[in-house]
Amino acid sequence: MSNSHDHYAVLGIGEAASAQEITQAYRRLAMKWHPDRNRENIEAAEREFKRLGEAYRVLSDPKQRELYDAMRLSARSNTNTNGFGGHKPFWSNADPFEARRPASERGKDLKAKVTVPLETLVSGGEIEVKVNGFATCAACAGHGRFDGYAGCDRCGGQGYTDTGYLCRKCGGAGVLFQPTCVVCRGKGVIKQKQTLSIKVRAGTPSNATLRVRGAGEPGPSGGLRGDLLLTFSVKPHKLYKLLGLTLTADIKVDFVTALLGGTAHCEIFGRTVKATIPAGARAGRLITVPGEGLKHPSTGEAGDLKLRVVLDLPEGARKLTKEHKEILKSMFEAAAARS
Repeated sequence: MSNSHDHYAVLGIGEAASAQEITQAYRRLAMKWHPDRNRENIEAAEREFKRLGEAYRVLSDPKQRELYDAMRLSARSNTNTNGFGGHKPFWSNADPFEARRPASERGKDLKAKVTVPLETLVSGGEIEVKVNGFATCAACAGHGRFDGYAGCDRCGGQGYTDTGYLCRKCGGAGVLFQPTCVVCRGKGVIKQKQTLSIKVRAGTPSNATLRVRGAGEPGPSGGLRGDLLLTFSVKPHKLYKLLGLTLTADIKVDFVTALLGGTAHCEIFGRTVKATIPAGARAGRLITVPGEGLKHPSTGEAGDLKLRVVLDLPEGARKLTKEHKEILKSMFEAAAARS
């Protein structure tokens, strides 16, 4: 701290000076530097006289002096080149009482549910989530209080005006007594709606709970934020259904393959899956293809693919002759008679 802002140096006294010593020093120097006694150098006398008045106003008030001493102690304990460790100095709302604050706590977790397209869970992508949450109060940095003092709003925490006179509102201290933050009313947080862009990895199951670190409520006293716990509601799809890691889809099977058995193919989100169709497969039957569902992005666990048989008549069925129809009819009647 320069001597121009060192009130003790201005008055020529030590930091342990009593109230009486402060008054005596001020009176002695004020008499010496009064502009009326220094007509030959009146501008310099006025500057010095003003510095004396500023120093006396602060040091003669017990509360302002205590605050000023705390500021000096904070400045001395910092070893960085700027004297304040990259933080704002106390007369600009820095906090020399930081060591007295209670240990910060982690904020609460928030919960939200979001509807996502099934394709996003299968292939991955980004979704937007709107959360009615809270943000750290910028006015008090989440503490909810100022330990009794806040920067003076009239002089900007400087203690004096732009013209060089002492601030009348704070008396030159640069701070005002303000125990509770008027913005958040002591809560340390304010309500805030936020829209988050969340990345969803391919293979995320429909029943997953996605934890988004640091997207929850801010902690009290400037503590760390909690998390956002996000659950999914899958938007209905006309072709597919998803339950956990299990994907269900339809597979078209022609009449002959359904009757005699064989293989059939279907497209699942851009990939071709081959399924074995047992003989006599009826419409609506579910055929399980193990491991062809979703693959969990974290555990590697693979779900199953369940294919629902949909009978598909071949084009030739529309061109059957009367003779062909009679043959088919007799075949099924004979099979029924044997049962």
